[in-house]
Amino acid sequence: MRDGKEDPRVKRTRKVLVHALGELLTEKRFSAITVQDIAERAEVNRVTFYGHFPDKYAILEYWLREQFQQQIAGTGLTTCSLNADNLQALSVTLTKWFAQLHRQAKPEDRQLLPLLFTTMQQELSLLLMEWVRHNPVGELPRHMTQETGVMVVSWAIFGTSLQWAHGARLLSPEELAKQVSALLMASF
Repeated sequence: MRDGKEDPRVKRTRKVLVHALGELLTEKRFSAITVQDIAERAEVNRVTFYGHFPDKYAILEYWLREQFQQQIAGTGLTTCSLNADNLQALSVTLTKWFAQLHRQAKPEDRQLLPLLFTTMQQELSLLLMEWVRHNPVGELPRHMTQETGVMVVSWAIFGTSLQWAHGARLLSPEELAKQVSALLMASF
């Protein structure tokens, strides 16, 4: 779906649909949004919507991935290496972004948490794996693959950021990130 060789009209229509969903999410809970609402806001018909997304959950997942990538792009963390400073910056970014999402979320939309968890953790893992590919970390503990290391790091950052956003705010995002990155780098 994100192939750079796509027809510009397809990209433009998808962008309009995703933007329409983003606007609607600020106005009402996701469960109240219909495909027809998204299509009308985007000024396209339902057939056009279904030509891009199979349902409203697919466009929400796409929107979440886009939002994640925008957050990361805004920090310059897209082509980094896995080190304590970058992990700390990534953790701060995610913690603050999750807090923002938590504030904007409607209580009725809690059923979307599994989609959020899966989507964001996958995006985080992809980013971290890219970091490892750009500049591999030093010697890993015996019998540990890079994939396992990335999985552990991504869940540690994701979990602590999400927990902080949901109310366990004993530390500032910066202090939390500093402690998490130090702990993770000590594992390597």
